[in-house]
Amino acid sequence: MRKTLLLSVSIVPAVLLANVPAAAQTSPDQGNDRADTPADASSAGDIVVTAQKRDQRLIDVPLAVSAINSDTLTTQNINGMRDFFSRVPGLQYGGPNAAQLAIRGVTTGERLANPTVAIVVDDVPFGSSSYLGQAQVPDFDPATLEQIEVLRGPQGTLYGASSLGGLIKYVTRKPDLDQFSGRVELGANHVTDGGEGYSARGSVNIPVVTDKIGLNVSGFYRKDPAYVDNIDPVSGVRTKDANKAKYWGGRAALSIRPVDGVKIDLAAVKQLSETVGDAAFTTFSITDFRPVFPTNTPANPRYRMLLGDRTTSKVLADGSTSFELYSARVGVDLGFAELVSVSAWSRSKLVKVEDGTNRFGFALIPYPGYTGVTFDNRSRTNKFSQELRLASTGPVIDWLVGGFYTKEHSDTPQSLIATRGSDAITAYQGLNPSSYRDQAVFADLTYHVTPKLDIQVGGRYSGNKQSYSSVQKVDPAAEFLFGPSSTITSGLSENAFTWLVTPSYRITPDIMVFFRAASGYRPGGPNANLPTIPLATFGSDRVVNYELGLKGTALASQVTFDVSLFQIDWKDIQLQNTDLTSGFVFFTNGSRARSRGIEATVGWRPWHGMTVDGNATYTDSVLTRSLPPQSAGISSLIALKGDRLPNTPKFSANLSLQQVFDLSDNVSAHLGGTYTFVDSRLGQFVNVATGLRPQLPSYSNLDLRAGISFDRRWELNVYVRNVFDHQGVLTSENAGGTQTVPTVTFVQPRTVGLTLSAGF
Repeated sequence: MRKTLLLSVSIVPAVLLANVPAAAQTSPDQGNDRADTPADASSAGDIVVTAQKRDQRLIDVPLAVSAINSDTLTTQNINGMRDFFSRVPGLQYGGPNAAQLAIRGVTTGERLANPTVAIVVDDVPFGSSSYLGQAQVPDFDPATLEQIEVLRGPQGTLYGASSLGGLIKYVTRKPDLDQFSGRVELGANHVTDGGEGYSARGSVNIPVVTDKIGLNVSGFYRKDPAYVDNIDPVSGVRTKDANKAKYWGGRAALSIRPVDGVKIDLAAVKQLSETVGDAAFTTFSITDFRPVFPTNTPANPRYRMLLGDRTTSKVLADGSTSFELYSARVGVDLGFAELVSVSAWSRSKLVKVEDGTNRFGFALIPYPGYTGVTFDNRSRTNKFSQELRLASTGPVIDWLVGGFYTKEHSDTPQSLIATRGSDAITAYQGLNPSSYRDQAVFADLTYHVTPKLDIQVGGRYSGNKQSYSSVQKVDPAAEFLFGPSSTITSGLSENAFTWLVTPSYRITPDIMVFFRAASGYRPGGPNANLPTIPLATFGSDRVVNYELGLKGTALASQVTFDVSLFQIDWKDIQLQNTDLTSGFVFFTNGSRARSRGIEATVGWRPWHGMTVDGNATYTDSVLTRSLPPQSAGISSLIALKGDRLPNTPKFSANLSLQQVFDLSDNVSAHLGGTYTFVDSRLGQFVNVATGLRPQLPSYSNLDLRAGISFDRRWELNVYVRNVFDHQGVLTSENAGGTQTVPTVTFVQPRTVGLTLSAGF
């Protein structure tokens, strides 16, 4: 049987988030200049977010939003998505690429799929909207960010496709037009049973022309500590601390205010990474799993892992990622409304060269004496986007209308290479060029019925067009496996309408209750056009979210709260299948699911300098209809009505405490900690009848931190992450039950570190 190409993607994880509502930065208009504010200086009632493409207090936004500024990330050395996802209500992590991110349980857990969580950077869509682009998550350095906003629930009206579960929005720093300033930081850390890491970052802000032109430039370099020991399965050589990774990049932003009422913001960012090996552990055999067969579901076996030491055995993979993003935002005050144009161009690249013998060993059949298979997986995407919108606020009506256009070109060359020592033969090479174009018009209106009652309605009409070419080059000796060399093209065009209706009522100026009904969609796409694949294309899937929320402040802003009850109905789910004749992945639509739950976030400022922030989430996400049965010659995902959706804990919680001490007029210190609990999760659906669906056990984690600041310029921070060195299981991958040697990733071992920074 030929194995699936376009199925194995490993992408360096991204950064950034936590959910500490009162720690997010106070901000004026996004188009204006932002003032730096200490992370503990603002109350939640002052937090300003741009979730609805206009500046609003967080407590006035009638949807579930989490916000956090970059100070929390830098002081705690939080640099990766897998380090912070559990701190955000409803955010799930199932692996290191965009398709495995989920919000509120809307996921089928597949590594290769169209994403269900949209990512934007300053209102610019980031990454590919198609599975063919192998979308990656941007690894922004915290120093380039102002804050991050996580919008929960579908955001299809204002943000368009691929936001079934929600959206992650990165808000970058903008130059200060008035003051010269800068910051430098050095950091070092050590991981238990591993090596050392270090980092350096710096930034400078220059008011080129006071009140008119400002420039902000920043850069960083980071080497993460390695801790995975590896035994080469061929040579038997043991390499200590084999998972090496380094990251570097920079950003420049220019703000221009040529005349009153005109704002021009230009930005360029580029980041790169290089890795050898990774933090995934290959188990030696399937016997490294301890089977647990629930008596009530004998057809759905679940497995609990035996946690071993930090040693694995595999051929180390080399990898690299890079992305660059160039954007221009122009705002013009027309008096009756503001006209905003957002233009952007981006490029992302991925290279991953790894041992594929375990999954693609069948490629050795034509080559007697050859012992290994190298899987060379690459991806590159170029993307352009343009948004133009007109918005106004008034005593009776706030309105926004706009248009959007984007076009992207992606290519995913992949090769299977048979190896014997230094000898190599390329058995298969697949070139997969594709394009995606989306254009839309949208509108949003809020009617202030009374000083307390608002009604918001919105809609978006979108049309997308896609094309795909499958170009395969096959060595003649391997044609009986892959077929002859060929070129096949296919395409798809779709239209979609998404909407929202949100009445909200202010019980007091600082307490609001709202009901939100909103829809979202994920575009379909083309399949490989082969005779054995039943469908040339697959269609979009859609969700409708019903949500009741209560948010606000109390006790003179000492207490903040945000509580949401939600239910998401998901239909026409995009499902991954494998053609057993060709080995190609393709998608169909079928089945239904629903996710319902409650999210609660609370902040408390009981006395001066003390902050207590916590959140808890209960999510029940299950199939409401069994997945379609398998067809002849096709391997399909297998799951029954009532089965839980992948990678979603039923319960998770996070509690953070921090006390700031004023030691003198010029010296302050802080001491804090964060406790996290993540409930057990089920792994990916399987696509073979005898496949094993892992059960990832629950885990808890404790981080501690302390710091001291002198003259508000010098600051020393120390931290211990994963204090008790728990081996919490983050992910499990066994290729839908077909991979005989599964891999798992764990929470990073106990890490002790410090940072020293100086501002000027």
